[in-house]
Formats: sequence, structure tokens, C-alpha cells
Amino acid sequence: MRENPIEFDYFPNSRVKKQFLKKEIMLSEKAICKMNCHNFDTLLSDFIMRSKVDFKKSKIRGFDLKTYYLFFSYPDKNLTNQSYLLFQTNDDSINLIDVFFNFSSPFYNASGRPLEFNCQQCY
Repeated sequence: MRENPIEFDYFPNSRVKKQFLKKEIMLSEKAICKMNCHNFDTLLSDFIMRSKVDFKKSKIRGFDLKTYYLFFSYPDKNLTNQSYLLFQTNDDSINLIDVFFNFSSPFYNASGRPLEFNCQQCY
């Protein structure tokens, strides 16, 4: 009998996310500030698991320093699917460069612009 379930990572999206979750991720000061400011400092793994890699926007082939955009939504935290994580990787490391949070607001359409949810020292 198996201890762990069988995992299939045939698709590129799953392989990238699994690679990020297996290795240690270094966070930039800006990413740390934004995660802490919004009290999301313990949710990075959840954000990665919920994300989809945007391979069209990412810069992977032909680059030594690869850039990945992982878009995600988190309805419980009022985050829309236009939120994303910006990673850079090379052979030795994975770095979270920045985090972009797009908060949904019930007043978004009424005011014509989103409410400001940004922490001043991070942006």
C-alpha cells in the first residue's frame, strides 16, 4: 500500500507550480512588505496552488533568468483573478520579485475607480 497518493504533473502549469513549492523561495523586500501589509504573509503557498502560469506573458525560453507570471484569485480574501505573483528563476534559485493584489470592491462600478487598498510604504 502507498504512503502518498500518485501525482501526475504532465502539464506545464502543474510542473512550474510544483517546482516553486518544492524549493525555497527568496522574497524581495517589496514582496515581503506587500504580503505583510495585507496580512497575507502565510498564504504564499495557497496563492501558488490557486494560480495559473501565464506562459504568454512569462519570459522563459532563451532566457537564463526566467520570469514567470502566476495569476490567481482568492475570493475569501476579496482578491480577483487579476492578482498575480512575479517570480524570477535561474538554475540555483527562485525569487518572488513582486506581488500585485487586485481587490474586488462592491463599489468599484459606482465610483468609476477601485478603492485604494495599497500600503503606502510598499508601493
